[in-house]
Amino acid sequence: MELPMIAAIPKFGKRRSDYRERLITYHNPDSPSAEEYRTLRTNLLYAMNGKKVPYLVTSPGPSEGKTVTISNLAVSMAAAGWRVL
Repeated sequence: MELPMIAAIPKFGKRRSDYRERLITYHNPDSPSAEEYRTLRTNLLYAMNGKKVPYLVTSPGPSEGKTVTISNLAVSMAAAGWRVL
């Protein structure tokens, strides 16, 4: 089964950087990576027809970007006025 791609986040920062430095949507909101997180946010919201639902980000292995992805997505959602946890 082939799934649609809803965003393509380019690599940014250094792998061993502190997580606070990797919040690109907060520290550098005009960057191409931050724009892709906004694209991801928009496409997720569109796919759910505007309903507020919980999201789960997972992968089969460690150090694949789950924490960075969900953190930047949360910042972009909060910037759009959504409540995040």
